[in-house]
Amino acid sequence: MKYFTIVFISITLLAVLGCSAVEQAIDEIPIPTRPATASPSGEAVVSPTAIPQSPADPDSSTPQEQQPTAVADPTAPDPQQATTAPDVAVSPVDQPTATPEPTGSDTPSPTASPADPSAPDSTVTEATPTPVVEPEPKNPADPSTPDSTVSRATPVPVVEPEPEAPAVPRQITTSPGDELDPAWDPRGGTIAYMTTKPGATARPHDIAAVNPDGTNQRVLATGPNRDIGLSGELFWVGETGLLMTNERISGHSYMTFDTAKAPFNRTASNGDDAAFTRSLVIPGGMGGDGLSVSRNGKTVMWTIRTSHNQATWVVTVRSSDFEALSGQSANGFGNVLLTEGRDINRGFSMAPDAGFFVISVKDGDGYDLSLRDGPSGKELRRLTTTGVSSGVHNRYPDVSPDGKWVIFQTQQGPDGRGDIYILGVDGTGMRQIRDTPDISEDRPSWSPDGTEAAYHAKVHNTQVPNWDIYAIRVFAPAPAANREARALAAGPGEQLDPSWDPRGGIIAFLTTKPGATQRPWDIGAVNSDGSSQRVLATGPNRDIGIGGELSWVGKTGLLMSNERIGVHSYTTFDTSKAPFNRVNTGGNDAAFTRSLVISGGQGGDGLAVSRDGKFVMWMVRNSHNPASYVNTVRIALVSDIKGQPADAFGTVVHTHKAAADGPDLNRGFSIAPDNKSFVISLKTGKGYDLFAKDTSPGQTIRRLTTNGEADGVLNHYPDVSPDGKWVAFSVR
Repeated sequence: MKYFTIVFISITLLAVLGCSAVEQAIDEIPIPTRPATASPSGEAVVSPTAIPQSPADPDSSTPQEQQPTAVADPTAPDPQQATTAPDVAVSPVDQPTATPEPTGSDTPSPTASPADPSAPDSTVTEATPTPVVEPEPKNPADPSTPDSTVSRATPVPVVEPEPEAPAVPRQITTSPGDELDPAWDPRGGTIAYMTTKPGATARPHDIAAVNPDGTNQRVLATGPNRDIGLSGELFWVGETGLLMTNERISGHSYMTFDTAKAPFNRTASNGDDAAFTRSLVIPGGMGGDGLSVSRNGKTVMWTIRTSHNQATWVVTVRSSDFEALSGQSANGFGNVLLTEGRDINRGFSMAPDAGFFVISVKDGDGYDLSLRDGPSGKELRRLTTTGVSSGVHNRYPDVSPDGKWVIFQTQQGPDGRGDIYILGVDGTGMRQIRDTPDISEDRPSWSPDGTEAAYHAKVHNTQVPNWDIYAIRVFAPAPAANREARALAAGPGEQLDPSWDPRGGIIAFLTTKPGATQRPWDIGAVNSDGSSQRVLATGPNRDIGIGGELSWVGKTGLLMSNERIGVHSYTTFDTSKAPFNRVNTGGNDAAFTRSLVISGGQGGDGLAVSRDGKFVMWMVRNSHNPASYVNTVRIALVSDIKGQPADAFGTVVHTHKAAADGPDLNRGFSIAPDNKSFVISLKTGKGYDLFAKDTSPGQTIRRLTTNGEADGVLNHYPDVSPDGKWVAFSVR
């Protein structure tokens, strides 16, 4: 008989509701289409080129002669280290994924740099549990004079796995005008872009969208008339459905567009309306030529120049919290990260949490990529050097969703035909995605799962070349998880409550004492391949157990347990002393330390330690009377626990009163990797549901399941994944 099922669910479940609401609200507006352009080889062509360029497009037929050179940082982490997310039934665009094997040309390429998970929403939302996929100072540096400390060393060669197949692009848009500057919605399912107004041959542009498979090409928003455009750079504000743009209607400004109001015709030539909010005003006579929003939607960067006179203007790159924008002057507001002279940068992109950004700055006769500190703008590393050495233009970088890679466009000089490259944020792993001498490619934008990129491209050897949106696979998808269970520990008794050592290789568990048929338990362990099953620690005799809930204290080798010897307590066991026989029933010994004491007549029924080993969460109830006990869940720093009473120490994050809430206790909890939230299983109706709560006030952030209350389903014992995106739990 099947008693329970293990389930994975995204901790960012709320995104599903937002995505579907936007998609429902955006009615399709037909756009004239034409057949997909074919390359000389007959396959659908892909490629993009610079942002909408001035009337004179770079149609030079001279193919690119120089590839960009990466600058390696020998101390940087290995980019090929990644965590594979669970293989669930979810759209490929939305799945969390490991950094997979690259596809494309054979130029070497790997990289790494940590990316922090984005913060959860602050509102409580009830939703059907559907897996989803769910990151200052003002002393700017002159880009023409790099810091003397910036490394310009020879790149360190990187050996990379063979790609599974050459990358083949697919053409996504086919309308007669130009489609430019794609921006892939972090929720997946939609690519926004700039589109030529009907009847126009070049700029200005409106805002359009298309599904990643090329279906449902539509207009999201139009300007007042053919000569006034409302689309410049496009960036999604996290998973909110808001889209920032550089609008050129009357008063030039950076606007925020609510795509839930699409299709929308903007008739106001100055100010806000039902769908557009003026976030930053660009004063008359000034110009705005760059925009970026961090993937978590919290930080905005922009460029502002003080005039249209290149000989005298001053250009600054600035940043601010998105929530602080309320129509201020783009030239007087925000934190100045960089000041430039007559040569304007060619695009910038932030890490998912805005901890750093990559910017294309003038360097000699070309442009190079510079990695800089997010809060201060200080240069940390020069990623390319071919701008200064060979006049190559390395432009329009986009940092990957995992923060490890930069995708960008490279062309030889101002009139060259661009190709798409990727490069690690550590300066290693340069890879050309495609070599396309007859195609100009530009403005790449990562897919939410980091395996594909959208970009705009022009095929020059056709009768009427124009820009279209394409997508190409950059990395092979993560392999599907092997769902075939394998037995790791076996024996005449029971083996329960596994806890995987964060150092890898060992799984601790509760094991039935020899001769017993059930509890009490000792502590056992087994290697993750099923070998070396062994006992780590035993109690004094058959009737006294030392194993309760088990949770590793980070990578220290210490293991916390709910011990039931003499005085009931939460103990910390030094596994380096194993095998160990615990004979002291009233205090500490050589391997066990009493961390929290559960006073007589009370009970302890829950334990979790954060993955970094800094925080411990526990449950304690003040009696064994199910009609009247009060149960609290508490949290404290591991370094602060020294044998205090479990019911009088720590910060209370959840309280359950039997008289008011019923006798049923929670069924497990788990702390998120950033220690800012936790997931707990609580009694709801006849079942149990999962809730995400804040670790500080214990407020509910989000309800993750509802079928406990609705159908009596028991959603028990959650465990938050190491990347903070998923929760595994049992269902019965």
